[in-house]
Amino acid sequence: MASEAPLVSVVIPTYNRPKMVNEAIKSVLDQSYQNIEILVIDDASTKEIKFLYDQNHNIYYKKFEKNQGANAARNWGIKNANGEYIAFLDDDDQWKKTKIEKQINKIHRNDSVGVVYTGQEFVDGNGNTIKTFTPTVRGNIRRYLFSGGVIGGFSSVLVSHHLINSVGKPDPELPIMQDREWWIRLASDTSFESVPEPLVIRRFGEYDQIGDRHTELRDVAYPKIYEKHKNLAKSEGVRFQLRFKSMFLKRIGRSALYLGRYSEARRYLFKSIMYNPLSVGTILLFIISLGGSPLYRFAKYFRDKIRALTCI
Repeated sequence: MASEAPLVSVVIPTYNRPKMVNEAIKSVLDQSYQNIEILVIDDASTKEIKFLYDQNHNIYYKKFEKNQGANAARNWGIKNANGEYIAFLDDDDQWKKTKIEKQINKIHRNDSVGVVYTGQEFVDGNGNTIKTFTPTVRGNIRRYLFSGGVIGGFSSVLVSHHLINSVGKPDPELPIMQDREWWIRLASDTSFESVPEPLVIRRFGEYDQIGDRHTELRDVAYPKIYEKHKNLAKSEGVRFQLRFKSMFLKRIGRSALYLGRYSEARRYLFKSIMYNPLSVGTILLFIISLGGSPLYRFAKYFRDKIRALTCI
């Protein structure tokens, strides 16, 4: 790339994944876009990280004395980043070679764009593709977010540094859904652009923690995020405030379903339908919850078979 290419700071929070974080770093070093610095923030790991790369590769390492959570690690990285743009990479994810190059090309085409996100490829423990997500939504995406739309996790975004100075960093007090809450704030101040390619590789399955933090989703993230942004959602129209609430109730219900708490799942999914009765996905989940464990197992088996067929 040309020498005048802007510096990109890549923030990698890590905790007890020494092998994976080296794989993540390698995927950054292999980028076609080369003007990059890497900030690895170790959230007080108990496992030693033996880096395969030295500081000649523009890698900086910080280890916390006490575990503070991934957002605190990201925020330290943001505070100490020198780049005009900041990208994030979870320690169990990897990037494809052209990810940063294509994002930089997008963000320079329009001064109103402050965030560029890419698609994702989900793989199992053996590296087999389970599913892919290819984004198409761009511009003002607030209504999309309030309606439950997905843009992916931290590993998919490239954000203008000055924009972060304007809207603030990710909320370190949120135990879950920190990314969505931050997307809402960012989308209130800038336009989003998308790269319609799955340029992030995400491990899915044994490393996926869906359902593991059900109580934090239900009792902390949902009330805090909804109360914080419900008036902003309402400013887009009452139906978007209703969809915003419905989205959280659906997620709680789906998490309960995953954990086998069928009575709780039915309760939250029914409430979600009351706020957004046209959501076919929520209705299907509610029907599954009525059947309890046998229907849930059958639906999961059928879903996995469909995924396998679409990836052939």
